[in-house]
Amino acid sequence: MSEFILDLDVGNSYAKWRVSAESGCLKNQDIEQLKNLLSSSPSRIRVACVAADAYKVELINILRLKFNCEPEFARPTIICSGMHNGYKHPEMLGVDRWLAGLAAWTQASGRPCLVIDAGSALTIDTINDKGVFLGGYIIPGLVMMQQSLINNAAEVICDIEYSIPESFLNIPSDTAEAVQWGAGFAVSAIAEQAVRFFLRSWPRGTVWITGGNGSDIAEGLDMIDSYKSDLVLDGLALALP
Repeated sequence: MSEFILDLDVGNSYAKWRVSAESGCLKNQDIEQLKNLLSSSPSRIRVACVAADAYKVELINILRLKFNCEPEFARPTIICSGMHNGYKHPEMLGVDRWLAGLAAWTQASGRPCLVIDAGSALTIDTINDKGVFLGGYIIPGLVMMQQSLINNAAEVICDIEYSIPESFLNIPSDTAEAVQWGAGFAVSAIAEQAVRFFLRSWPRGTVWITGGNGSDIAEGLDMIDSYKSDLVLDGLALALP
């Protein structure tokens, strides 16, 4: 009988979870409700966590109490599943980027990969044809970019939807649209440029897009087949088999 394993991808605001055919997403402060959503208690809990250390301690206590199970936390290593960590200090690489890279490299069957993860931050990472995670770029994500502008520009006062517009063909005619579409345009343009640069070096490479706003970016770039919703969760099974 196979193990009943709960996988958790805990970000700065939300936690994605998956066990067998069940999956979902919760706000971090609601993670105690997870026990009520599962059909039975897991025998193992694998966790990727980039939240603050204080919340990490709280998370460990919650999981121990609710499931009577010691959570296993993934960490970046020098090598795993044939992928090498090219960081100068491998332990300093964000675990979410490492795990998404592992999954991307494995699912691409050894071809070079570009991994675009659109979460709280937008990360863009490259794995070369030798299987070396070279690193990449980290910029504010869609929501962070919009919130920063609203919080720090006195004249920008508006309520907006934190999403990428379906089209940039129309020019925004009010402040809310200007902020929303401007951030969406910036994120999409950066992703598009990154894809162009990557394919110039590795024309037969594979592009994977993931993260909470990943599907919007994939659709905007007409690359919906490149969207993989759970790359970090997929990477957990490789890092903690």
